[in-house]
Amino acid sequence: MNKHSKVDAAKISLLDIITLKGSIDLADETMAIVKPAGYSFEFKTDSHIQPDDKLIRFYLHSSIKCFNETEQLNGVTADYTLEFIFEVSNLLEFIMLDDVKQTIKVDNQLGVTIASIAYSTARGVIFDKTQGTPLDGVILPVINPLNLIK
Repeated sequence: MNKHSKVDAAKISLLDIITLKGSIDLADETMAIVKPAGYSFEFKTDSHIQPDDKLIRFYLHSSIKCFNETEQLNGVTADYTLEFIFEVSNLLEFIMLDDVKQTIKVDNQLGVTIASIAYSTARGVIFDKTQGTPLDGVILPVINPLNLIK
């Protein structure tokens, strides 16, 4: 890891976005016609690094629960897991191999950049995938991408 390297967006390519899971569950069919009054969101992330190929696979799992006007769960939930495959041409400048623990540590600056790109892309993907469903119009909140990689 080179402390003097700055993330250069021109050296990052988003190669693919894969929906590994996408589901909307209803407690019963009547929920399909009731527009939620609010949402709660939970996010989990994971990543795998392939240094030889200069690839980072970033996984984002989003869980959405819907609420009615009295802030009670209304029985509508959704889960999406997306995989983002990034190529970082100068990846070796931002990673450190720990042979003892058999792990790879990624510089925080690059980690936040990758998380930010993935999350902002996921916001559009999930918005699009929920059109015409009981979650029609759901938009993932704006968040600090640092919270995704902690």
